Amino acid sequence: MTFRRSISRRRCGFTLIELLVVIAIIAVLIALLLPAVQQAREAARRTQCKNNLAQIILAMQNYEMAFEVLPPGTVNSAGPIVNKASPDAYHVSWTVQILPYLEMSTIFNHFDFDEGVYAPRNLAPQQRGIPLYLCPSEATRPLANRRHPSSYAGCHSSQAVPIDVDQDGVLFLNSSVDYDDIPDGSAYTIAVGEKLQFDDVWGWASGTRDTLRNTGLGPNGGGLALFQAAEMYTAEGMYDGLSGEEVTDEEMQDEESDDAQQEAEKPVDDKLLAVGGFSSRHTGGAQFAMCDGSVRFISENINPQVFANIGSRKDGAMPEDF
Repeated sequence: MTFRRSISRRRCGFTLIELLVVIAIIAVLIALLLPAVQQAREAARRTQCKNNLAQIILAMQNYEMAFEVLPPGTVNSAGPIVNKASPDAYHVSWTVQILPYLEMSTIFNHFDFDEGVYAPRNLAPQQRGIPLYLCPSEATRPLANRRHPSSYAGCHSSQAVPIDVDQDGVLFLNSSVDYDDIPDGSAYTIAVGEKLQFDDVWGWASGTRDTLRNTGLGPNGGGLALFQAAEMYTAEGMYDGLSGEEVTDEEMQDEESDDAQQEAEKPVDDKLLAVGGFSSRHTGGAQFAMCDGSVRFISENINPQVFANIGSRKDGAMPEDF
């Protein structure tokens, strides 16, 4: 009996110090593992974003095969494009024109092309988010007016100028560019690039700075955070700005129409002509679809002049690596 009691007394578990050491080791391993997991997830999101751009440029090339020109960057009766809604603004973007070549003919067919994108009857198709127009690295949500944003914009110019006719990009106001109009070479000319969604106002169908940008600033160069001008909005959106209560679609449409009429009567503010540059959530730069169908990741540290050159289709500069 004495021998058995002595054996039982020798049994013991972990001491407090040993337990704390084990917990500390586990915490260190988790801390080392988490960045690797996040990097793997971002790599997957970046690959998906690259695939989105590949599908978009392929759709643009199919459009070009059908009509012998690339889609117009935006359609409107006059320029430059003012980044606000008004009764006489048409503003149909290239993103609408290529929908049939993205297997989204149903959404395309719900647009009434006798009306502009801000017409109440064209609201419903814009309330549909287009997965191919969204970078998975961004937290996507509908805009205040229930339209959905886009993570991608066409390049209208190599300079920080308003969107207008006869510019040196490939997607500008009433453009009709074919591949013979790209003497610099399609492999050295940007068609579409990434942009952040946070400053979108009218969403993926609006042929304004929401879907057109320029290479006047380098990637992630701050061109997206120029302003959030109240004048860009013709309404508080779908919600009452004071009470936060949701209004009906009919009330929203009436409000948009009334406010758009008021906005049309105001003189144009220079801020409403500003466009901005390209940017992304990807670390170190942004992804771009070139006119030849390739998708390139361009560093935010690229030479600004080289970046401006590849935003132009006809600058004649010697091609450089980027």
